[in-house]
Order: sequence, then C-alpha cells, then structure tokens
Amino acid sequence: MLAMIVTGCGPPPTPAPTATLTPTLPPLTATIRQPPPDFKWSRVSHEEISFGGAADQIVNAIAMNDSIIVAVGLDRSGDDNEAAVWTSPDGLRWLRTPPDESALGGLGDQIMNGVTAMVGGFVAVGEDRAGGDPDGAVWMSADGQAWLRVANEGGVFGGAGSQIIWSVVASGSVLIAAGQEITDSGSDGAVWASPDGKRWVRVKFDGSIFPADSDQALYSLTLGGPGLVAVGEDSATGNFDGAVWTSRDGLSWTRVTGEAFGGPTDQTLYAVTSGGPGLVAVGRDAASGESTAAVWVSADGEVWGRVPHDEGVFGGEGEQVMYTVKSLEGLVVTAGFDSGGGDFEAAVWTSSDGVNWTRVQGEAFQSEADQVIYGLAIGAQGAVAGGQDLAGGESDAAFWTGKP
Repeated sequence: MLAMIVTGCGPPPTPAPTATLTPTLPPLTATIRQPPPDFKWSRVSHEEISFGGAADQIVNAIAMNDSIIVAVGLDRSGDDNEAAVWTSPDGLRWLRTPPDESALGGLGDQIMNGVTAMVGGFVAVGEDRAGGDPDGAVWMSADGQAWLRVANEGGVFGGAGSQIIWSVVASGSVLIAAGQEITDSGSDGAVWASPDGKRWVRVKFDGSIFPADSDQALYSLTLGGPGLVAVGEDSATGNFDGAVWTSRDGLSWTRVTGEAFGGPTDQTLYAVTSGGPGLVAVGRDAASGESTAAVWVSADGEVWGRVPHDEGVFGGEGEQVMYTVKSLEGLVVTAGFDSGGGDFEAAVWTSSDGVNWTRVQGEAFQSEADQVIYGLAIGAQGAVAGGQDLAGGESDAAFWTGKP
C-alpha cells in the first residue's frame, strides 16, 4: 500500500517563482501583478430549514468540483454534535443533506473539519468522540450528498489520547490527511495516507519532526513546493510559533525552519494554498496583545517570508484572524473575522500576488451579531465562503458568495 502512495503522489509541478524570497521580503516589492478581479460579495439569504435548527450549526470547510459545491461542519441540534453536510449547484441555493445516523452520527460527537474533491467524488475528515476521547474520522461520497463512513480498520485513526484530523488533500485518487495527536505528554502533529480513500495508514515519524518537548499541530495541507506543504504551530520556543513542514510523497516529511514564523508572542498558520509567488499561508499574530491577521509567502515551500504588517489592512481595533485561504488564476482570497466593531464580523481579503492585500468592504460583512468565516472554495464561477452566524442567539450555518 505504501508503494501505491509513493507512486500515485509524485510531486506536482512547482509554481514558477516570481522572485527569490528572503525572510525580510525585499524582492517582493517588484512582483506586483494586475489587480485581482473585482468580486462582488453578497450574503446568501438565511434559510432556517437548511442553515438552522434546534441548536448550533457551523460550516468548517468547503470544496467544489465541476458540478457541485460541498460544505461540511457540525450540527448540535441533538444530544451530541453530528457531522453535517450542505450542497449547492451555485453557492446561492443550498440543501442540507438529511442526517444519517449510520454515516454522520452515532454515539458521542462527530465533526467534519475538512473536505476535498477527488477523482470519483469527495472525502471529508474530522473527529469521532464515540469512545470518549476523539479519534480521527473519514467519510467518502460519490456525489457530495450520500456519505459513507470509512471503517477504522486496525484502529488507524485512534490510539492513546486524542486524534483529530483537520485537513485533507487529494492528488488524483491518493489522499494525505493531517492533524494532531494529543496525549498526557502533549500534542504532536499527525499524518495519514491513503491510495483510494478507503484504505489508510498512519505515517510514522521520528522525534526530530515532532519533538516531545514541545507541542505541534498541523491545520492545513496543500499541493505545492516539493510536493506537499503542511502548516500549523509549534511551541518549542515557549510561545506558539507558526510552523511549516514539506514532503515529496506524503510519507517522509521535513520541518522547515526560519525566522519568519516566530515573534515575541503567539503566531499560528491556519491555512495554506498554492498561489501568489508559489505558496501563501495565513493565520494570526498576537504580538500586539490581540490577534491581528498575518500572511506568509514562499516561492518553493522551503524559504518563507512574512508579509510586512499593514495595520490598515491586517489590523485595527479588536482582533483579526485569517482562518482559510484559496487561490485561482492569479487571485488569492483569504477569510476569517474582525472584532473591531465590537461584534465578530466576517472578513475577506484579496490579493493578486500574495503580498499586496486589499480588505474587502461592503454590507455583506456587516451585521449586528457575530459572524465568522471558516471555510472557502474558489472556482471559475467565483468564490464561496461559509461559517457561522449567531444572530438568533445560537449559531446557524452561514454562506457568502463572491461573483466576478
């Protein structure tokens, strides 16, 4: 099985760098491209039957193929969390997949944290708390609407303590998933691999990748750099610093080091995508005492630089965090929240090069209650974002669209 993974997950073409990067980014001032398309953003009208329920509903991630958009997350309407799925042909009309206790529910909590399109359908990843502590969990669907739970054969998704899968990426039929394992001794990054979505192995690491004296988590994966790039955080310096790992095949991983990821307080990389000069990662920096949005870029996945902080774009009153990022044909879009107005407001930023950013303004992101964007997908028809809206006192699923 491992040979199948290595064969099927050869390095994709590395995006051509537009500049030689250094941690301080001086060359990037000369790599400005044309402004990104003028997307018009709007909030999708709330539909209680699809987005609401007796308690909380949250969208954590979104993926799309040529025929359908799939959003995944959770629903707390019952006694426990259950995995939840929404589908749409265009980002405007959404249908909640009927709860299926055998696939999406069960004892304890089930949550979908990530989703990707692959050859033959979709794969979602997350966690299952049926046994008390979370185990990793995987679901598959041919059409995005009917789902099957992948069997935890040999306990591949479990183990001592807790296992959570945050992200999954596909290269043809081969899948790599990443997350973390939490035990009494701390948190280590974790990676799983599959040749088809049905059979999985846990990737083994020595202590040099995830040292026992610090905590690590892998929050996001993308194809790029030498093959695969994962981002997250590491507490080796005492505070949490942003962290990056790379791999050619999903089985052997290397930790990327550099001054760009650290600082006097906490930094976290929540998401990464191929785009800009090669790769763009987003997250937060708490150096000011409150979190501000932060962006890192790389031409090859090996050398990274922090985009200089622009208070008018990334900061302001309150906190700003970027949770998700996607790109397409020269446009990079990232989203999260801004609490500068007192409430949490959904927030979107766009860039044509990953370095020069514009904060999107408009009524679509203004509300008298809290909204946060966690998931994002972008395709030829535009962008779709999803998250939560607490306007009714409890969280409902919420969607936004950006159309050219």
